[in-house]
Amino acid sequence: MKIVNNKELEIAKSLFNLQRIRILQAVKEKEKTVKEIAEILNEKPSRLYYHVHQLEDLGLLKVVREKQVGNLIQKYYKSVDKDTFPDEFTFTGKEAYDNADYIISQLYAFIDEALSKIYTDLNKKDYRKVSSEASIINVQLTKDEWREVNKKIREVISTRNSEEKGVKEWNVRYIIMSYLDDL
Repeated sequence: MKIVNNKELEIAKSLFNLQRIRILQAVKEKEKTVKEIAEILNEKPSRLYYHVHQLEDLGLLKVVREKQVGNLIQKYYKSVDKDTFPDEFTFTGKEAYDNADYIISQLYAFIDEALSKIYTDLNKKDYRKVSSEASIINVQLTKDEWREVNKKIREVISTRNSEEKGVKEWNVRYIIMSYLDDL
């Protein structure tokens, strides 16, 4: 996604936040209350209200119904149609520079989540039940080739659609990082 205005930047930052992605995934199929979302995510509801309100303000989450419970009103949330927001963000140039601290903190959260899943998988007794994979690939490329390879990797992943019908689909998160090593 090419970021053009402040709202798009705020949407990109929200979708680059691991907690907010988890909230959106929890309500993509069926409406839920904050309490139900918290149970799914193994969090306290109080830790989610801020994120839920931010997602609602940005139009990524909507209240689909309200229910009176005693003297309180319970709101049921559902994520908006998946096609209204992108699954991929690449921060470059001024946007990356201006939001460096935020980007780094969110990358740490994504990396920590990935490492935790890899650690758990490596300690399973059954290698057929793993749900993570890690690769390190070293190649020699020019700077232009490096950029082109990164672009092609993103294109392959973002255009991939499951062709198997009737088989459970999983949310898959790719964290793609590469750097030029001047050794």
